[in-house]
Amino acid sequence: MRAEGGTAGGETDWKGQCDALRSQLAEMTKRNNERNNYINSLFSSMEDGFFLADQAGRIVLFNRSAETLLGIHASCLFEGFEKSHNVVMSRILEECVSSRSSGARRSFAAKNEAGAELQIDISPVLSKYGEKEPLGTLAIVKDVTEKNRIETMRKDFVATVSHEFRTPLTLISGVIEMLRMYDDLPRADRNRSLEMLEIETERLKKLISELLMLSRMENRIFSSEPGPIDVEKVLGQVMAALEPLARKKGQVLKLAMSQGAAPLRGDESWFFHAIQNLVENAIKYTPAGGAIAVEAASDERELRIAVRDNGIGIAPEDMDRIFERFYRADKSRGSETGGSGLGLAIAKDIISLLNGEISVESAPGSGSVFTVRIPLSRDAG
Repeated sequence: MRAEGGTAGGETDWKGQCDALRSQLAEMTKRNNERNNYINSLFSSMEDGFFLADQAGRIVLFNRSAETLLGIHASCLFEGFEKSHNVVMSRILEECVSSRSSGARRSFAAKNEAGAELQIDISPVLSKYGEKEPLGTLAIVKDVTEKNRIETMRKDFVATVSHEFRTPLTLISGVIEMLRMYDDLPRADRNRSLEMLEIETERLKKLISELLMLSRMENRIFSSEPGPIDVEKVLGQVMAALEPLARKKGQVLKLAMSQGAAPLRGDESWFFHAIQNLVENAIKYTPAGGAIAVEAASDERELRIAVRDNGIGIAPEDMDRIFERFYRADKSRGSETGGSGLGLAIAKDIISLLNGEISVESAPGSGSVFTVRIPLSRDAG
């Protein structure tokens, strides 16, 4: 009886131990699955692509971004990679071989089939444990298309600003030197020289003012506390400010506004500059004797302002670029009109800050229509 009792007790202990081991194993499996889920989720959410190639050059791991940027898919893990079909991947795998052989990091730039600019960094991977034996190579792939575009824009911006400052400064310097050299300069020539100095000085002041405005907009440094914008008042101020310029060219400047245009919320000074730049642009590129009309209307949803002219119009190849900073559709008229090429860019940026947009319809010789659409906020008043 004791033997049987002992056997039963032993079986019970053994069964309990097995149950405990099963429970521990289940808990370990659960934690391991959770850890793998975290790792896989992390890899999948990374913007940069990566893949790991083993010592034999086989791809053993990659994330979703690498799949998109490099055009690889899951079959690479089982069937191997066919180099002839992917130039970028072929180059990467070649660099992986060099990196494994030399133990050094490798970096190069390339373009994928979609035209995206890639920065690829390759480094050897060593085992974390034991003798830290080589495991293969890791390739990190970054899409630097936007970064390179911004850097190119920055360089172009600096070069263009330098040119825009250099041109009037060179002229001013030349005129000053001439005035110094000739004490007996005829009055007419002296007056003309002073007029040139005034024109170029005003050009520099306007350029500096526009650059400062762009800086304030980029840093959200408002000219005044954002609040209700009285559209009717602002449009009246724009017309009053630019009417002398239009009259000087024998142009007709008209304002047509529907009754009770709803107010906006924002920086009223900036809104004034946006509309002023559009109207001033129309005056500059409309011949003497032409006409410019400003039309404003609103409903419950949006405010619409159209600036129409019967000027020289815009060529189709320039339509997509006229809102770029320093871009002039008619470069031959840039210095003549004193324009910096910033007016339309500033107008677009300001309207964007008001959650609006600007569109343009134009054709060479048929004038242009710039239309501003800004959504209205119910609490604008």
